[in-house]
Amino acid sequence: TKNIGKKNERIEAFTQYGDQLSRHDMEYDWADETIHASYGARWLKALLAATPDVSPDAIRARCGELVAQVVASATAEERAAVSRSTHAMIDKAEKLSNRAG
Repeated sequence: TKNIGKKNERIEAFTQYGDQLSRHDMEYDWADETIHASYGARWLKALLAATPDVSPDAIRARCGELVAQVVASATAEERAAVSRSTHAMIDKAEKLSNRAG
């Protein structure tokens, strides 16, 4: 949920730039994130019901720890694969941008 609030600002910015493809992509992403946040709220409610002595902040902190553990356990090969994918997406976006401009 930490980035959902930025989606509408980005949609507006892409609209002002005349970048309809990015606007549409951001609208799709916003809808997708809304679904994820809904699932998270449902899971948090279930966790709190199952462990009433644990606070929502403690659950969020533990989830953050678990994510950090997974990220820290990534191998050099996995990090390289993510980097390649990221650079490929940026290159594609730049090529598409150059065609539109």
